[in-house]
Amino acid sequence: MNRYITLRKKVNFILLSIIALIILIFGSYLILKFKNIRLDNFYEHKKNLANITLSNVIPGIEYNQIDFIRGFFARLEKDKDFAFGIIYDNFDNLYAQHIRKGITLQYNSLEKRNFDDQKYYVIVQKMIAEPQGKLGTLVLGFNRKQIQDEISTMVTQIGGFLALLALVFTVLLYFLMERVVIQPLKKITRATERVAEGDLSARVAFTRRDELGNLGAYFNEMAENLSRNFDTLERAKNEIFQLQVYLNNIIENSPNGVITIDGDGRFVKINKSAIAMLELNDGPLIGRLIYEVDLNFLKFQEAINEVAGMKRSMHFDREFLKIAGNEKVFNILIYPVDYLDRGGIVILIVDMSERVSLEKQLVQSQKMEAIGTLAGGIAHDFNNILTIIMGYLSVLKFQVKEWRILDKINLIDAAAQRAAELVKQILVLSRKESGKFNHINLWEVLEGVLKMIKEFFPRSIKIQKFADDESYPLYGDKNLLSQMLMNLLINARDAIESSANKDNGYIQISLKEIYVDSYLKKFYNVAEVNRYVELRISDNGCGMDEKTMSNIFDPFFTSKPKGKGTGLGLSIVYSIVNNHGGVINVHSEKNNGSTFMVLLPIGKDGKSSVKEDEQQLLHGEGNIVVVDDEPEILNTVTDMLEVMGYKVQCFNNGVNFLDYFESNFMGIDLVILDIMMPEMDGMRTYTRLKDLASSIPVIFSSGYFEDKLRNEFQKEVGEIYFLPKPFSIYELSRTVHQLIGTGDGEASSGNGGESPVDPGN
Repeated sequence: MNRYITLRKKVNFILLSIIALIILIFGSYLILKFKNIRLDNFYEHKKNLANITLSNVIPGIEYNQIDFIRGFFARLEKDKDFAFGIIYDNFDNLYAQHIRKGITLQYNSLEKRNFDDQKYYVIVQKMIAEPQGKLGTLVLGFNRKQIQDEISTMVTQIGGFLALLALVFTVLLYFLMERVVIQPLKKITRATERVAEGDLSARVAFTRRDELGNLGAYFNEMAENLSRNFDTLERAKNEIFQLQVYLNNIIENSPNGVITIDGDGRFVKINKSAIAMLELNDGPLIGRLIYEVDLNFLKFQEAINEVAGMKRSMHFDREFLKIAGNEKVFNILIYPVDYLDRGGIVILIVDMSERVSLEKQLVQSQKMEAIGTLAGGIAHDFNNILTIIMGYLSVLKFQVKEWRILDKINLIDAAAQRAAELVKQILVLSRKESGKFNHINLWEVLEGVLKMIKEFFPRSIKIQKFADDESYPLYGDKNLLSQMLMNLLINARDAIESSANKDNGYIQISLKEIYVDSYLKKFYNVAEVNRYVELRISDNGCGMDEKTMSNIFDPFFTSKPKGKGTGLGLSIVYSIVNNHGGVINVHSEKNNGSTFMVLLPIGKDGKSSVKEDEQQLLHGEGNIVVVDDEPEILNTVTDMLEVMGYKVQCFNNGVNFLDYFESNFMGIDLVILDIMMPEMDGMRTYTRLKDLASSIPVIFSSGYFEDKLRNEFQKEVGEIYFLPKPFSIYELSRTVHQLIGTGDGEASSGNGGESPVDPGN
């Protein structure tokens, strides 16, 4: 505890010192003055007494009256100060003496006298008489003690008086200083203490117009200014605190990782996004070296030192970091900041993994779009050619009875069907063709595919299937999903045959239902929260490296030897999965097998696919107009319709047909319109036709008509019938019969071909 001397003590000390000094000076002067006066009186009195004695003893000496002299000396004892009286003769020999009792003197002559001058006041006077001259010497001694005691008593009395006077003055001055100085200063002190304790409302009440009053007024003004400034500072402090909280919340809740380190590379601050991105969860981080906590930053140590030294930022794009055994992609910005006297570094981390994945998907989509553009360019002409081939083959099947020739026709027809399927796959691959969706059961589709591949899969490959249930309802295209399963299984078979496990290979197929919520959505990378069927196909084949996996879904990419693969299998799988609103992922290691995982959204209900009608040719009657710019197609469709029993009239463009129709519309029962025609295409022809006669049914046909364009056209004109090229005679008969059939048309079966396909509507 610090001790200090109060102002009151200081003032009292000063006052007492001043008063003591004054009293000391004044008392000393007074005592000396009184002492001198008293001594002067004493000496004067004794000298007078000596003169009286001298005048009385001279006659005694003249007449030699010793007794008279001794008697006179005895009378001198009435003077309390008288000590002794001695008379010496003219020869300084002792003549007479009188010594007061209790006093001892040593002497024999005047010359050899031994008087204690310190103790006695000695008066020596010559005794001279007329006419005798000198008679002798008179010596009188007076005791100094009495006068000294008297002077001491006097000094004591004066000192007491002065002390009393000093006390009175001190008390008066104390109360005066207390009232005039100390009390105002105490008020200022108490007010100052309150201000120091934080009470800025403290004020000093002063009405006097002196220095202390001015001091109090200045203090009040200062306190008022402090109060205003404190309020301003508090508001500023609160704003700064709120700003700090706001900035801290921005940093802490930023989706990007923010790390701050000092000049030595030790953590100063790290937000939760950085902790989550880098998966740092081994205790407190502040104060630890960043290079020890995460070894990934060793590759940036030189850059961090350069940023700290050169005071400039550095940017790293698409950096691959190893996080918990997995590679992730980050953009990293390193820039300097001021931190204490050592400087600091901020490391901004942006997780680009999802974006890189999306970019890969975008590149994949662009590749698909390029294939789609190519496919769309050739689909129309190629399908027109296939329509001619397949149409005439269908007609020939009903005209030729020789089975050997019929077998060759069936072989040609099968090849044409495969060509048509190839075009369809290319359109599906490019997402120009969405397929025909129905309610199906994926388990039943899988069972059908497994039965089909059983014949051409090696016996050494064991196929195992696992499922929690046998009902996995989807809304999709059965043929496309069968193609997807077929391609994945064939890919697994080829991988096994190319590995060291070809003699004991296995393929595992599992189906299960999962629910992908908002948390799992980012891991599965699906479009929406939903229930999904998870299909996994795993094999113990040759596996793939990372470079191969990054290209497996590219069109025409294949790792198989020349002549062993087209490079379309997995591309078609990728497109089919996308067309069904699903996702596909793959995990593979070189020489350690592969696993393909497919997620497909479950249908809104559990309906299975409708059973397809058996292949049959429906006959009928009526007048049908065919409008197409290809003469061969006109001839082919005419022959097919005539086999069914219909009368046919052909036009090579919409303008000629409409000119004819304006005067002969009463005899027409059905119009088959090609969409892609010069001068006037099928859609404009249809619009003009409906203005003239809205009741005549129309079938659209085209070798290439995107689903998007068809949907837009349907929104404008309503429901339409669409028959894609190439089509078989059975599909044509069924579509025509739906529109103008009488309900009792004769049906006949052909000697080969394919199952009918329902027209789009």
